[in-house]
This record gives sequence, C-alpha cells and structure tokens, in this order.
Amino acid sequence: MAAEAIRAFFCVPLPDRAKQDVGTVAQRIRSELRARASWVAQANYHVTLRFLGDIDPAATVALREAALEMARTLKPFELTLDRAGAFPSVDRARVVWMGGETPEAFRTLVDGLNARIEALGYVRERRTPLAHVTLARIKDRPVPMAFPSMVPTVLVPVNRIVLMESRLTSQGAIYTPLFRVSID
Repeated sequence: MAAEAIRAFFCVPLPDRAKQDVGTVAQRIRSELRARASWVAQANYHVTLRFLGDIDPAATVALREAALEMARTLKPFELTLDRAGAFPSVDRARVVWMGGETPEAFRTLVDGLNARIEALGYVRERRTPLAHVTLARIKDRPVPMAFPSMVPTVLVPVNRIVLMESRLTSQGAIYTPLFRVSID
C-alpha cells in the first residue's frame, strides 16, 4: 500500500523573538485592514524557500540530501525584515507580507536549492526569490492596502534549512518539521 502524500515546503524558521516582532506588525496591519483575511498564526511564521506541494513521504530522503548539499556551500547570514507589502501589489493585495531587501546569499540559497530539487524531478520555481514572511491571505476580492510607514527592523538568522509538512485544518495550517539541516 502506497504512503499517503504529504504537503511540504522548505523554509527558514523564525526565532521566537522575531516571531513576536513580526506579530506586532501583523496586528497593526490587521487593525487597519478592511477586508476578510486568513491570518497566519504567529507560531507558523517562516521565510519560504520553496513550496513543493504534495510529495511522496519516501522523497524526503532525497530532499534531505539535496538540502545537505546546498547547506555545505553556504555560510550563515541574516535577513533584514523592515517593510510590509503585498502580492501582487499594494493596489491589488491578495497576500500581505513583511520582508526586506533580498540579499545575494538568500538568492544563492534559493537558486541552489531549486537546482537540486529540479534534478530530483520537481518543476523549477520561476519566481524571483523575495525574502518575506506571509502574514495574511485576503479572502475577498483584491483590495488596496495601506501599510504602517514605520516598521521595526527584524533580523532573521539563516543558519538552517527545514523541510516542513503543512496539514490544512479548519483551524488553520499545522506545521511539523520533517527534517532540519544546519548551515555552518
């Protein structure tokens, strides 16, 4: 009997202090938003490296090896989150996020991980990497957004890669780490 597929993604988890700081920004935005939205639980804040979708649980062995290979080529670095924004734009917001400049080290991580994942048979991600934490998904039609002009700077250490399982429930997503790979 084949194992049931799991929904998975690669990410950089936020430390607790960063989650609290990002949560403060999310609360400020939430208090101003005039649209129905699904808000990400503070415990689930992360920076996505690559969403995989449904995978065979047996694939985690090869995915771990790909992540280990990528991690060996990197040194730890930090992401600076210092602004709020929306996809596809602030005029037609569907996803609300907090992010910042995307450093070259982050692009190298995402591009290298994508290349290794593609070699395993996954379709290559075509979007340009943008370091961000998703705060909410707008449920109504896209809306114009206004964001706080002053957003505190939040530093996120990038010192590990995590493959996370995402189980969708009526109370929101439940994330479970499948493995962690250190970047030294």
